[in-house]
Amino acid sequence: MSEITLKSNPMTKTRSGIIILIIFVSSVHAQTRISQESYVLFKIKTWKIFTKKGLIGGMRGSIQFYPDDPDNSRFDVCIDPGTVDTGNKKEDKHIKSADFLDIDRYPSICITSENIIKKDDQYEFIGNLTLHGVTREVVMPFTSKDQTFKGTIEINRLDYGIASKMGLFKADDKIVIEINCMME
Repeated sequence: MSEITLKSNPMTKTRSGIIILIIFVSSVHAQTRISQESYVLFKIKTWKIFTKKGLIGGMRGSIQFYPDDPDNSRFDVCIDPGTVDTGNKKEDKHIKSADFLDIDRYPSICITSENIIKKDDQYEFIGNLTLHGVTREVVMPFTSKDQTFKGTIEINRLDYGIASKMGLFKADDKIVIEINCMME
């Protein structure tokens, strides 16, 4: 019985390696580009009757998300509070002022993941929210579909030192934050 020896072509191995590397780098890179159309919507009740809404844009950072391996996923994302838009320029200016977000001292609002967990048909973000110079742990359920991440959390603005004394303006302590992050 004769022995057959298969010789591998080094060029084939090299091309295969390059193709695998390109596919891997492309998929990771595609997951880390945040679209400029991404935004955060915030809602806060005023006078216990009205709900004031606004958008914050300027989302930047990196996201490495692996749906089948959430343990190796990582979110490190910031928004620019200087982009606050409530549809009222006077209110926007006040929200950006030292009375509220104090954007001159705190030019970014950031979230950084510590852990991502898969739960049924969605995921759970466990990490830190840094707002107004204060960092606190948050837990946020989120979905991932068609390269878009959507999640909602509720925070207490007083926990972050935001406007504990508001004069005549009466706002609830709770702020609902809806994140809509689209990948390119």
